[in-house]
Amino acid sequence: MAVHDWRTGTYAIDPHGRGNFNLQGEDLKGQPFTVVRYIDTTATPLTASDEYKLFTVDAGVLVESIKIFIATVEGETGTMQVGDDDPDEFSAAHDMEVAGIAALTLAYKYYGTANYIGITPNHDLEDCKFYIIIDAIRLV
Repeated sequence: MAVHDWRTGTYAIDPHGRGNFNLQGEDLKGQPFTVVRYIDTTATPLTASDEYKLFTVDAGVLVESIKIFIATVEGETGTMQVGDDDPDEFSAAHDMEVAGIAALTLAYKYYGTANYIGITPNHDLEDCKFYIIIDAIRLV
């Protein structure tokens, strides 16, 4: 199993390698914020069992919700885990064959130490296009 860190480098949202949660450090204490990541597996296929780190979560952040919007379905069997250092913390098998938006089961999660949110496909994903949307509040 390989680990791919898409928070920096070629696939980062911020080309300067600062990650994509820069808003956390810009005086947002107590303010809600949303971070969105678009994944196009037709351009960059995702390999089953590989871990893809997508978002850095700073210490002191409360994650309120994680949603997935599937714009283009996988077309064949395709599920993925969504989590942090526990790969299936938020979903063990999110179905990538159902178009539309779905909220993952989450009863809020506070990060006392820095972590990340990422995905681990249970199957190779090669045909889907989707967004991951995180709503959070920086508390500390």
